[in-house]
Amino acid sequence: MISVVTRISPSVYRWLTLGWTLIVLYATLGERPVEPPNIPFGDKIIHASLFMIWAFFLSLCFKKHPFTEFLTLSIVILSGMLLGFMTEYLQAYMPGRSPDPVDFIVDVIGMGFGLIFTFIIKKNE
Repeated sequence: MISVVTRISPSVYRWLTLGWTLIVLYATLGERPVEPPNIPFGDKIIHASLFMIWAFFLSLCFKKHPFTEFLTLSIVILSGMLLGFMTEYLQAYMPGRSPDPVDFIVDVIGMGFGLIFTFIIKKNE
């Protein structure tokens, strides 16, 4: 399974990242919020999952690029924080939505899990 993930072209991951970004934007800014599962902190689990998958896809866009690991990590973290902040900020102007700073923190935690997963996969290449 791991070798399949690392053999996919970075351009495929660019398209996956773009598509997943649109899913994140729809889920966080759509006029009707995504209904969380009927479990404690369901909405936070959705936020973390969205950003975990997003960070995973984005970090694999650079797998064959001459960027250093630090630069790739910086790009993913900074762009993810910008995406998370932007979605929370824009929710203040969306009907039926309200910004929640805890969601931003959960987004960053989700990105961290996505990056850890990517690191594990790249390490086992």
